[in-house]
Amino acid sequence: MSTEKGNVILHHCHPPHQAFAREDYGATSGAKGSWNGTTYKAAWEFAWTGCYEMKIVDADRGIGVIDKSKTREERPNPNPYFEWNQFEALRKSSEVLIMYDDFKAWLKGGNDNM
Repeated sequence: MSTEKGNVILHHCHPPHQAFAREDYGATSGAKGSWNGTTYKAAWEFAWTGCYEMKIVDADRGIGVIDKSKTREERPNPNPYFEWNQFEALRKSSEVLIMYDDFKAWLKGGNDNM
């Protein structure tokens, strides 16, 4: 739980490859035992459709931050079935995935359209 204007932090929001995004932890894949699971789906769903601004920092397999002090209008998910190829294109071109320095500016109230 967070305060009314607090932040919510999520982990594993940016799998580096489709093999990391598998549902079954025990499945063999090209990820060599590493696993993000499907947390990224919930994070990106909220980033696209939620009522608060959210950014995903491109670090440590994706650190998601929901800033409850920054409200916005909800919008549709451009990839509701999370088709991997479409997800790859969207995450690279969206304003959701940002680098750490841009994240610091956004968190301080800087450019909201990064």
